[in-house]
Amino acid sequence: MSLSLCGNHINEIKALAKGTAEATSKIRITIEKNYNQTGNTVAEISKIAAVIEDVNDIVTIIVTVVEEQSITTNEIVGNVARSRRASVKLMKMWPIAAKWR
Repeated sequence: MSLSLCGNHINEIKALAKGTAEATSKIRITIEKNYNQTGNTVAEISKIAAVIEDVNDIVTIIVTVVEEQSITTNEIVGNVARSRRASVKLMKMWPIAAKWR
Protein backbone atom coordinates (compact mmCIF):
# COMPACT_ATOMS: atom_id res chain seq x y z
CA MET A 1 0.00 0.00 0.00
CA SER A 2 1.30 3.36 -0.83
CA LEU A 3 1.63 6.16 1.64
CA SER A 4 -0.88 8.35 -0.19
CA LEU A 5 -3.46 5.59 -0.09
CA CYS A 6 -2.91 5.28 3.64
CA GLY A 7 -3.24 9.04 3.99
CA ASN A 8 -6.59 8.95 2.20
CA HIS A 9 -7.85 6.25 4.56
CA ILE A 10 -6.67 8.26 7.52
CA ASN A 11 -8.49 11.32 6.26
CA GLU A 12 -11.64 9.25 5.70
CA ILE A 13 -11.36 7.80 9.19
CA LYS A 14 -10.86 11.28 10.64
CA ALA A 15 -13.91 12.56 8.74
CA LEU A 16 -16.00 9.62 9.95
CA ALA A 17 -14.80 10.15 13.52
CA LYS A 18 -15.67 13.83 13.32
CA GLY A 19 -19.11 13.00 11.89
CA THR A 20 -19.65 10.42 14.65
CA ALA A 21 -18.64 12.93 17.31
CA GLU A 22 -21.01 15.55 15.88
CA ALA A 23 -23.87 13.03 15.67
CA THR A 24 -23.16 11.87 19.23
CA SER A 25 -23.22 15.47 20.43
CA LYS A 26 -26.55 16.09 18.69
CA ILE A 27 -27.99 12.92 20.20
CA ARG A 28 -26.76 13.96 23.67
CA ILE A 29 -28.37 17.39 23.28
CA THR A 30 -31.64 15.79 22.12
CA ILE A 31 -31.62 13.38 25.07
CA GLU A 32 -30.97 16.27 27.49
CA LYS A 33 -33.84 18.26 25.99
CA ASN A 34 -36.15 15.25 26.26
CA TYR A 35 -35.04 14.64 29.85
CA ASN A 36 -35.67 18.28 30.78
CA GLN A 37 -39.03 18.29 29.01
CA THR A 38 -40.00 15.10 30.85
CA GLY A 39 -39.12 16.76 34.15
CA ASN A 40 -41.22 19.80 33.22
CA THR A 41 -44.11 17.56 32.19
CA VAL A 42 -43.98 15.67 35.49
CA ALA A 43 -43.99 18.98 37.38
CA GLU A 44 -47.01 20.22 35.40
CA ILE A 45 -48.87 16.94 35.95
CA SER A 46 -48.21 17.29 39.68
CA LYS A 47 -49.73 20.78 39.59
CA ILE A 48 -52.77 19.46 37.73
CA ALA A 49 -53.16 16.66 40.28
CA ALA A 50 -53.09 19.24 43.10
CA VAL A 51 -55.81 21.28 41.38
CA ILE A 52 -57.91 18.14 40.92
CA GLU A 53 -57.55 17.38 44.64
CA ASP A 54 -58.66 20.94 45.47
CA VAL A 55 -61.66 20.64 43.16
CA ASN A 56 -62.53 17.29 44.73
CA ASP A 57 -62.43 18.87 48.20
CA ILE A 58 -64.70 21.69 47.03
CA VAL A 59 -67.15 19.25 45.44
CA THR A 60 -67.24 17.23 48.67
CA ILE A 61 -68.08 20.38 50.63
CA ILE A 62 -70.80 21.30 48.12
CA VAL A 63 -72.32 17.82 48.33
CA THR A 64 -72.37 18.00 52.13
CA VAL A 65 -74.00 21.44 52.11
CA VAL A 66 -76.61 20.34 49.56
CA GLU A 67 -77.44 17.28 51.69
CA GLU A 68 -77.81 19.47 54.77
CA GLN A 69 -79.97 21.91 52.80
CA SER A 70 -82.14 19.02 51.61
CA ILE A 71 -82.65 17.82 55.18
CA THR A 72 -83.55 21.35 56.29
CA THR A 73 -85.95 21.78 53.36
CA ASN A 74 -87.66 18.50 54.21
CA GLU A 75 -88.04 19.65 57.81
CA ILE A 76 -89.58 22.93 56.61
CA VAL A 77 -91.98 21.03 54.34
CA GLY A 78 -92.99 18.85 57.29
CA ASN A 79 -93.55 21.90 59.49
CA VAL A 80 -95.64 23.62 56.81
CA ALA A 81 -97.75 20.48 56.36
CA ARG A 82 -98.33 20.22 60.13
CA SER A 83 -99.22 23.92 60.27
CA ARG A 84 -101.67 23.48 57.41
CA ARG A 85 -103.34 20.54 59.13
CA ALA A 86 -103.57 22.54 62.36
CA SER A 87 -105.04 25.50 60.47
CA VAL A 88 -107.63 23.27 58.79
CA LYS A 89 -108.63 21.85 62.21
CA LEU A 90 -108.94 25.36 63.60
CA MET A 91 -111.02 26.49 60.65
CA LYS A 92 -113.33 23.52 61.15
CA MET A 93 -113.59 24.32 64.84
CA TRP A 94 -114.20 28.06 64.22
CA PRO A 95 -117.95 27.81 63.72
CA ILE A 96 -118.21 25.87 66.98
CA ALA A 97 -116.12 28.44 68.82
CA ALA A 98 -118.22 31.28 67.37
CA LYS A 99 -121.37 29.76 68.87
CA TRP A 100 -119.80 29.80 72.38
CA ARG A 101 -119.22 33.52 72.34
